[in-house]
Amino acid sequence: MIRIGVNIRYVGTWLLAVVLFFVLGCGQESKEVSKAEEGPTVVRAVFWGVAALRTTTNVLQDITDGFNKAHPDIHVEVEFIPVPDYKTRAFLEMGSDNPPDVFMTWAGGFLETFVEGGKVFSLSEALENDLEWQKRFFPGAFDQLTVNDQIYAVPNAEVVTALFYNKRIFKELELLPPATFNDLIEMAPLLRSHGYIPLAFGNEEPWVGGMLAGVMAQRVGGLEPYRRLVKTGSGWGDQTYIETGKLLQRLKNNNVFPENFNSLTYGSAFESFSEGRAAMIIMGSWIIPEFTHSAIVKDGVGVAPIPMVKGGKGKGSIWMGQVDRNLGISTQSKNKEAALKYLKWFSSPYEQRRLIEATGNLMVANIGENPPRVPQVTLDLMGLLKYKQRTFLFYDVGFGQGVGVAFNRTIKEILDGVPPKQAFGELEEAVRMTRESEQVKQ
Repeated sequence: MIRIGVNIRYVGTWLLAVVLFFVLGCGQESKEVSKAEEGPTVVRAVFWGVAALRTTTNVLQDITDGFNKAHPDIHVEVEFIPVPDYKTRAFLEMGSDNPPDVFMTWAGGFLETFVEGGKVFSLSEALENDLEWQKRFFPGAFDQLTVNDQIYAVPNAEVVTALFYNKRIFKELELLPPATFNDLIEMAPLLRSHGYIPLAFGNEEPWVGGMLAGVMAQRVGGLEPYRRLVKTGSGWGDQTYIETGKLLQRLKNNNVFPENFNSLTYGSAFESFSEGRAAMIIMGSWIIPEFTHSAIVKDGVGVAPIPMVKGGKGKGSIWMGQVDRNLGISTQSKNKEAALKYLKWFSSPYEQRRLIEATGNLMVANIGENPPRVPQVTLDLMGLLKYKQRTFLFYDVGFGQGVGVAFNRTIKEILDGVPPKQAFGELEEAVRMTRESEQVKQ
């Protein structure tokens, strides 16, 4: 019973932010802001920024600076907010009477909550009226950003989750990338005996463990349990999730993870890989640009699909991922025309090329005739993705800030030793009680 309360608290923290979002924002007219006759139109933008991913943050700022220089009548001010804070801060910002003109958003449930609250300006008409802009994007680029047949954000990259490994270590020990999680467990003693951490993993911020568990669950049970959760909102007690929890505990018990991983930061875990102390890391492809800062792993990183689960129902052609760094415009913005110019600037082939070449991310829009100059690991990943059949969303994106974050916290508790059946049973109960509470309030 105690742990049910814990899970409800995590769901409830998000619920409080959502309540404030609707109470503060819905039905409230924005205040008129006096503007001097001279001076540029100021567009306020909020992006998430990860300190460990300085390359990406820098290029986003550089693109913005270029826009400001080319548009002396407009000045875009960008605030970068750490990812853990952004997910709550965004609700408060968008629910206030002075929301940002432009905001960065994830797809799925995160974006849908804002759309349902009437907080996001539809971009469909602007895209239809500017076919040159619309045709810059690859087919399907807007699928995860469309709600009720309206497009509410434009993407700037695609990311997928993959296994990255140190080629030098694997060559030294005559290893191949693990095809299954059993392979990963079996190679751990050899790696440990040579002083290497098998898998870099820092779960102080629980989204890291939630990401790993989400992609493992697909390997265990296929996509059907995920689809059932999306459709019905229940099913956390499915055997797929219980077996996923058990597999996570097996990785822990077989010393695949570093010591004290549940209190280790994301940045520290990445450093253990970039400094050559860890042999592998499972992470989103947004991490690729940071490899170039390390003389130890630069040009020496290999990539492989997430390992399979022996006897599992999952397919290797299914990848966890999403369109990324999506930009939307607030409904209350008084500077929509200026904001649209900013979004179009980001989407231009020149800026998309800069973004892709600086970050090594995957393309969602046209960058011109010449292929991008990207790290070899990006080219290798593109080769693997030729066989991709479909993508499914990260759990804390697809299920939104409330249930998704509760899932992440549940995984952290499982990695602390809580039995998976108990943990997922309590998550199921917590989500049910929260849903019923919302219905009563309505």
